[in-house]
Amino acid sequence: MNKKDLFLIGAIFLIAGGIFLFNFFQNEEVIASEAQVSVRGEILYRFSLEQDGIFELSATPLTIEIRNGRAAVIEACCPDQLCVGFGFIGEPSQTSICLPNQTILSITGESEIDMFL
Repeated sequence: MNKKDLFLIGAIFLIAGGIFLFNFFQNEEVIASEAQVSVRGEILYRFSLEQDGIFELSATPLTIEIRNGRAAVIEACCPDQLCVGFGFIGEPSQTSICLPNQTILSITGESEIDMFL
């Protein structure tokens, strides 16, 4: 190895370390804000996760419960009941899917940047 090789390896480590530190100090938090219900690809319902309740959906034979900032399908007319088995979801991008009813319950959120260096 000559001096150019060592310089190249050092530069790669410095760039990688800089990227790591940038990502480490960029504290971005995603907060769950609402539950969305899509039927056949179209969003038909939006529920705030801040308000607890049980909601019977008229466009699809599902019952949704929202409790403590989390949502779940608690009743469905499909035979396999997989969507009920998902339980409560509360993190952004989590989903509960009912294939026979072509319905998706998903959690959406928004980003809050606490600190940016």
